[in-house]
Amino acid sequence: MLKKILRQAIALSVLSFGLNANAQLFDFGSDLQGWAEDFQSGGMPNGTVSHSPTGGASGDGALMLVRATNNANFGFRNVATGTGIDATTNKFIRIVYRNNTTATEIRVDGLNGNGDAILGNSGAADDFINFPIVANSTEFVTTFLDMSAFTSWEGNLQNFLMLVRRNFPDAAGQSFLLDEIEFIDSIPTGEFSEFIKNPNFEDGSTIADMYTNFFPNGERSITNADAQDGNQSLRLFFPTAPVAAAWNFTSPMNTNKTAYSPTFASGTNLQVRMWVRTNRTSPVVINGRIELSLGGSTATTPIVAITTTRTDQDWEELTFDFVSTIEFDQARFWFGTAHPGNATLQLQAGDEVFFDNLNAFVDDDVVLSIASISNTKLEGASVNASNGTITVSGANLDAVYTITGQEVEATGLSSGLYIVKISQGDKEEVVKVAM
Repeated sequence: MLKKILRQAIALSVLSFGLNANAQLFDFGSDLQGWAEDFQSGGMPNGTVSHSPTGGASGDGALMLVRATNNANFGFRNVATGTGIDATTNKFIRIVYRNNTTATEIRVDGLNGNGDAILGNSGAADDFINFPIVANSTEFVTTFLDMSAFTSWEGNLQNFLMLVRRNFPDAAGQSFLLDEIEFIDSIPTGEFSEFIKNPNFEDGSTIADMYTNFFPNGERSITNADAQDGNQSLRLFFPTAPVAAAWNFTSPMNTNKTAYSPTFASGTNLQVRMWVRTNRTSPVVINGRIELSLGGSTATTPIVAITTTRTDQDWEELTFDFVSTIEFDQARFWFGTAHPGNATLQLQAGDEVFFDNLNAFVDDDVVLSIASISNTKLEGASVNASNGTITVSGANLDAVYTITGQEVEATGLSSGLYIVKISQGDKEEVVKVAM
């Protein structure tokens, strides 16, 4: 029995978001629209706010902030006309920005319609409202800031500002570009593919919103530099060679979605299909596993490791098959790059790995079939796996690897997935087959 949740609600939520009648938008197309540096420290500017005519995401106008301190800021004041930001109705802020500075935090500040400071709910003077951002980015991203939980966010705001904070100083030429800021009364309902939140990385969530992680000596970001479909993907970048496996987790299960009801039994088939691309000319190993939960009891499936097959830096789809080890009503997917200790498969400094379009399937929707005969892109070549032996027609058989990267002989093989390296002259290809 397949239980699907929130599939049809996605389109309706996006439609209702597009009809947000109370929205207040600033797009900085031709000027700053009244925005400027809001406050200075000791009479000295905390930064320089200017209009960049072509600095926006589409080459249009943008607000540009060059930081001079950790309190660099930009703000909006409209006391003269009395028309401000309707914080009573518009409880969310949509920003389209590029943070090319070393800052890792945006702070929402100012005075509400009652003249009180915009702060957290504790009442403490230093209970600031901060949101994480990715530093040193060269790309524009869209993020939604949720102000609905803060009681100070109310009334007609005529003094609103945002600070771009931490890790000053920046390098010469670095800046924060704000392409659009919009105050809105609702945001799209979070999209799910079964138990995976924001499977296409398109809903404006930040890294902090979507994932906790074990990610040594690497960097993660939502990027619009590349996508298998849509506009954004998840990018892992390794400025130095990784020293361990890197894991990304979907959100904590109690925030993912409504639990499955009735529950799924132990032994249920689960599957995740995901698209992966690297900047490498050699394969890489991608890990996947699923954490399951029921009434406080948790268990994880064994790790499934899949070696990519493409060496042309293009996208390919990987399929991870799992079997639940306990009865469960919630799940979350773990995925990331392996650390196989194999020189050919090991990630190196400068490597990038992109993930996009994660699709989860449960029970009846799982397809557990992989062809034992694989046609290749090399003309006239095919790879056959049967009776414990892998054979190649129309090409040279160069090597056979297990799914975890261990090189093995082409005969005497047990059931499972194998990676086969073949060649025709100076042309090479890697294909995946199932025994």
